[in-house]
Amino acid sequence: VSSERWLIRKIDGDKGVVVDIGETLKGREFLTWTADGKILMSDNDKIFFMGSAGQGWNEVEIVTPSPLKTITRLAVNAKNNTIAVVVNE
Repeated sequence: VSSERWLIRKIDGDKGVVVDIGETLKGREFLTWTADGKILMSDNDKIFFMGSAGQGWNEVEIVTPSPLKTITRLAVNAKNNTIAVVVNE
């Protein structure tokens, strides 16, 4: 886990412009984008989202029979209705 400050950037291929959206969660590098432009990241046992305009991180409420631990990867399907969460327990 790194202590460096990492930025999330979006490239507008039509204009050739790079836009800074916001910072990753501290020490985290893996993220996924939803079809509607939200960014999802984990801080180990919680999942957070940020809008594509970079308004800051908000916690996602997760309802599971047992708490998630050591989330390592996230993915969202093309229909934007299912999320895969990989944990290392």
